[in-house]
Amino acid sequence: MGKTKEFIKEYGFDSFKIIISGALIGLSFLAGLSAWVKIVLCAAAALIAGYEMLIEIPENVAKKRFFDETTLMIIASIVAFTLGEFVEGAAVLTLFSLGELLEDVATDDSHKKIAGLSELKSDRARLVIGGSVKEVEPDSVEIGSVIEVRKGDRVAIDGVLISDRGEFDFKAITGESKIYELKKGDKVYGGGINLGNAVRIETTEKYTDSTVERIIAMVENSAEKKAKSQKFITKFASIYTPCVILLAVIIAVFPPLIDGMNFYKWIMKALNFMVISCPCSLVISVPLSYFIGIGSLSHRGVLVKGAAHLETLSKTKNFAFDKTGTLTEGVFKVNSHELFGGENFEEVASAVYALESTSSHPIAAAVIKYCEKCADKSVKLLSPCEISGQGVTGIINGDTYAVGNEKLMLSAGVPAAAGDVFVAKNGKLVCSFKVEDVVKQDAALAVLALKNAGAKNFYIISGDEKTAVESVAEKTGIDRAYYSLLPEEKLKTAEEIIEKNGALAYVGDGVNDAPVISRANVGIAMGALGSQAAIDCADAVIMDDDVKKVATLYSHSKKVKRIVRENVILSLAVKFSVMALSVVFSVPLFLATVADVGVMLLCVSNALRNYRVKKISSKNR
Repeated sequence: MGKTKEFIKEYGFDSFKIIISGALIGLSFLAGLSAWVKIVLCAAAALIAGYEMLIEIPENVAKKRFFDETTLMIIASIVAFTLGEFVEGAAVLTLFSLGELLEDVATDDSHKKIAGLSELKSDRARLVIGGSVKEVEPDSVEIGSVIEVRKGDRVAIDGVLISDRGEFDFKAITGESKIYELKKGDKVYGGGINLGNAVRIETTEKYTDSTVERIIAMVENSAEKKAKSQKFITKFASIYTPCVILLAVIIAVFPPLIDGMNFYKWIMKALNFMVISCPCSLVISVPLSYFIGIGSLSHRGVLVKGAAHLETLSKTKNFAFDKTGTLTEGVFKVNSHELFGGENFEEVASAVYALESTSSHPIAAAVIKYCEKCADKSVKLLSPCEISGQGVTGIINGDTYAVGNEKLMLSAGVPAAAGDVFVAKNGKLVCSFKVEDVVKQDAALAVLALKNAGAKNFYIISGDEKTAVESVAEKTGIDRAYYSLLPEEKLKTAEEIIEKNGALAYVGDGVNDAPVISRANVGIAMGALGSQAAIDCADAVIMDDDVKKVATLYSHSKKVKRIVRENVILSLAVKFSVMALSVVFSVPLFLATVADVGVMLLCVSNALRNYRVKKISSKNR
């Protein structure tokens, strides 16, 4: 009942208009009516159904849009009335209005899927001031403020949890229906719902920069980036329509000269020709296909920033992945250490703890955790220097230390041993750590699903050391692994792949992935847990850590492209066939209109198949 009321509220007037027009046309068939009454009934039906098209004429002229499908319909109706075909003239506009209404219903339903994201925004935030709580506008809350979120309320602004624990539903952000149990210090995303007791959150973003606002902005702006197919249709319609009108004029004028001057017959054929030729199905179904596809993906936690990216991805055969946080959990653990040269581990651990504490790298965090029990945290560190993609150097108690990967050791002239993280003291190797990064459970399944969907070549492009990268490549079924790369080297590697093999889709999540994500033909960011830089420059964002959704995105892009191609072929094939028949044979105008609207409805129905997004299941191993 609620949906019926909503439909009546939104489409009631247009539906009523079409029903009245149809009823007036039906009344004109009643026996005993005079010719003038029939004319009045049909004229009223035409005006009711087509007055909005007439009103738009001055606006279209001002915008230099002289030729589109409505132009054809209006000309067809006017000529029909001139020739005395009043029922046909009214039916042209009534059936076209019906097709427009059905297209609006389909488009609006898809638009609501996206616009519904705005419901995730909060109108008010409960700001903690001293010992009291005050409701304020969210955009007035400064970074570093404390807000309170009661049970059942939606989080207004991104922040970190300062209460001991909390339970949240982030389905709106990640697309996954599960409860997230957070502890003090964990990230909380705007748009999530508090499922537990009231909690307090320290804001880390302005309201306008929060996760929900960024999602809505990305999706709303996606319409500005048209796919090549959409641009083709727009350009096609602007050339096609005047050509059709010119051909109709030729059909109306020249054949009668060799057919006994039977202008009426050929004008009717020209009229039918114009009605049948209307490119409604193309103009409507192609953008609708992409719009529905993007909207459906957004409800799976996959955001695409434009139809152009969806089309490019559908033709891409090469996929490259960052390793840490993309194919692996990104949560490192040190399993063991090995000492060299008779060093004392407590002394080494103290130096390593001090040095690694200056780094934000996840491996550094794992090393810190491993060393903290033995480390003397009072040691004084001088001249710390973090070398991007390599490690950290500094001076402790007059000794020069370097902690990092094999590349750092080589640059310092220190021969490395077995391990992942190495410690050098005054140019000599004193310790190594064995670090493990667990491969995501479904990483191999995601790669397999991409292969099944048509992708051919797979790469890992990583800054991590050789052994770790090649191990992940083997476990996930990836063909080629590039390792120990600095950010600029990762970019150069991606460019070489593109030059050699063509379009590349790159999946990453870190700050050092941003240049490659930006350069790739399609950049995909692992969003919710990824860096802001990676998300901002990506063409598509996976809003959680589920790497399977890369395969979901790819397979759906190919489905959307296939449906677009089907609609173009179907529409043009039927159009050209019936147009030719209308010239050779006498096709009633009413049937010509039905054929035109029918093709449009078939294409729109086909586009609606994009509502369904096939989910890659872990059970499909």
